[in-house]
Amino acid sequence: MKHRRFQWICAGVGSLFLLLNLGCHADKTVTTVDALWPAYTFYEAIEEAETIVYGKVVDKGTTQIEEHVIGEDKTFKEYYRDVTIEVIEMLKGDEESATVNYIEMGGETSTQVIQYSGVVPVSAGDRVILFLRENGSYICPDGLFTEDEEGMITVPQNMMPQTNEMALEAENRCAVAEYCEWIRNTLA
Repeated sequence: MKHRRFQWICAGVGSLFLLLNLGCHADKTVTTVDALWPAYTFYEAIEEAETIVYGKVVDKGTTQIEEHVIGEDKTFKEYYRDVTIEVIEMLKGDEESATVNYIEMGGETSTQVIQYSGVVPVSAGDRVILFLRENGSYICPDGLFTEDEEGMITVPQNMMPQTNEMALEAENRCAVAEYCEWIRNTLA
């Protein structure tokens, strides 16, 4: 009897999980676009980025769709959202800017959800470090770090500065203040 009750509880919890996670997209087609992103080292990313900012997401616009003609009778639709970042610290770029606009690939319409592989969506209130191109898109998914409640970010090995003191892992957790300091020191 206890075993059967446990099964029903697990089934109920599992169903609730599915409803909560799929409910908002249940009537929409979810499409994942496979994207190839360049890989940068920490130093290449600093050089490549037009802007490097530590800031807070204050606004996330509605999904925009841009249609591109790629051949005879062929078009490609690009989905994105404009995201406004309130500058906490401008590490590289226009130091007078109070906000920075970031183009987040992907989005949602009334009938579909478009996700790009490697892209982690941000939410209002998130604190982030972004390595951005001149047009406001990030240089690659490794160029976006979201701060957790403890003031830490998870950084892939390729985006860590190489120092003799570090034992690098595939992914490293480090304090936002420390990572910003490494960027400032590299730019100095």
